[in-house]
Amino acid sequence: MVISVEELKKYITSAIGIEENQIQVNGIDLRVDKIYEIISFGTLFIDEVKLPSYKEIIPEKIDDKYVFFLQEGVYILEFFEIIEVPYDAIGICFPRSSLLRMGCDIRTALWDSGYKGKSRVLLVVHKRVAIEKGARVAQIIFLRTESKSEKLYKGRYQNEGIK
Repeated sequence: MVISVEELKKYITSAIGIEENQIQVNGIDLRVDKIYEIISFGTLFIDEVKLPSYKEIIPEKIDDKYVFFLQEGVYILEFFEIIEVPYDAIGICFPRSSLLRMGCDIRTALWDSGYKGKSRVLLVVHKRVAIEKGARVAQIIFLRTESKSEKLYKGRYQNEGIK
């Protein structure tokens, strides 16, 4: 069962606030805060994960907007919003249709019960694009689990991006 957007509002927060246009029928839109270029390779071994190095892309100031100009490739995108998944739910996220229609996609992993953080996701750019900092690029929903999880997320990304 998809959690109602009224309940979802309790779990999606931001230091800059949630704007009314982010509230959708079944989910909440997430906005671009930072974008990173992947500059080295990572390793995924049975008992060890090493993430690649990232370089933050600084948006260009155009009039009163800050805009990321992205070539084809893959990037790491960080949202403004803090996502906090309740103990009886999981989070999933989809790209907004406007982003897809521009030739871009967002790929995510599942947000486990108990996760909290300013998530990072994979942005795949198939055609060059300009994205304004703060633009709505994805929509998150929570699905209710049959019961509260006995184990909660305690992985390496817990509290990521939260100071």
